[in-house]
Amino acid sequence: MHAAMADALTRAGAHFECPVGRVEAGWSDDLPVVSAWGPVGPRAAALPAGVLRLRRAWDEACWPHATRGFFQVRAAIPRILDTVAGEAA
Repeated sequence: MHAAMADALTRAGAHFECPVGRVEAGWSDDLPVVSAWGPVGPRAAALPAGVLRLRRAWDEACWPHATRGFFQVRAAIPRILDTVAGEAA
């Protein structure tokens, strides 16, 4: 286990006062699993097949602008707010 993951698990366990551990096969016991949308990386890879991945309106509006870090998103914030506010109306 990487040191960063071990540290994160230790801190999460202490903060939430619950047992923690890495995701292993069968961890959901065939119960439905719902998660925030994780497109790539370790978080996306750790989720089992068939997981329902939710993508909020904010995610949908921001994602196309997140191509080169925060500053691309920052420049698009007025359009993003208009898009999300328009969908809420």
